[in-house]
Amino acid sequence: MLCVWLWHVGLYDRPSRESGTPYVTNPTRRWVGQGFLLTLMVSMAARLLPVYSADVLKRRRLLEVTLDLLLIGVLVRVSAEAIGGYTPLTGPLVALGGSLGVVGFAVFAVGMWSALGRLPRTAAANRPPTSGVR
Repeated sequence: MLCVWLWHVGLYDRPSRESGTPYVTNPTRRWVGQGFLLTLMVSMAARLLPVYSADVLKRRRLLEVTLDLLLIGVLVRVSAEAIGGYTPLTGPLVALGGSLGVVGFAVFAVGMWSALGRLPRTAAANRPPTSGVR
């Protein structure tokens, strides 16, 4: 039923393979890959990775800005691709959506990098140096 609806609204092209299976178009791949999977990975990293999770708890805006940029980017890009593809009118919108997605992932990467740069010191590093005599 879902495939029929997606074909009806134009997210699937006609079957172009010998097997008769539909060819998934760019907007479909975009909202599944960039809109769902990438957003899911970034949001779950904020919950599951201990050091990054603690950092996000302190700076909630970091996660909010990251996810907002990713979701707005995919919304702009998928809408532009679904409306007109890469025509002169919608081409800049596709580029804007892709750029917002890249900036959103860069914000995530910088946040992850800075969180990993502040790792707690190990117990061995906290011990005072010994003189070697016991």
